[in-house]
Amino acid sequence: MANVHAKIVGVSPGFPTEIVVGLNDRDPEYHDLYRIDVSTEDRALVQRNDDFAELLVDDDYRVRLGGRITPDGGSEMFALTDTESWQPFMKVEMEGLHDDGALRLRQAWQGSSSERQPGQRYGRHGHDRPGDRGGDCPGGGLAGRCK
Repeated sequence: MANVHAKIVGVSPGFPTEIVVGLNDRDPEYHDLYRIDVSTEDRALVQRNDDFAELLVDDDYRVRLGGRITPDGGSEMFALTDTESWQPFMKVEMEGLHDDGALRLRQAWQGSSSERQPGQRYGRHGHDRPGDRGGDCPGGGLAGRCK
């Protein structure tokens, strides 16, 4: 398995001995998704991938979204329907790909409003506002890490 790249796509508390991993062992351009039992090393194909740069699964390890980069540098997301067809879900222009892009995707997927809920934090680092990277840090460093 030389030159094969693996990436962890899903870890769920509902399946303590299993993870979902993307492997490009069939096609170097795309990662197929496999459910791997880490205690036995058995693997089962979850989704063959011939189209997307990224596939996302839910906590039940069902494939939900596929994403790819657009020619202008943005991204477009597609949702996998119950009939196993991909439907356009969301498009983000290149200018929109910053901290609040992940928030907008999460809100759209969960069907929530664009209004901030009490106690809600933004971005993967838990900032108070989209684009807030740590208060007084020059250049937007993370809070507590700038001198």
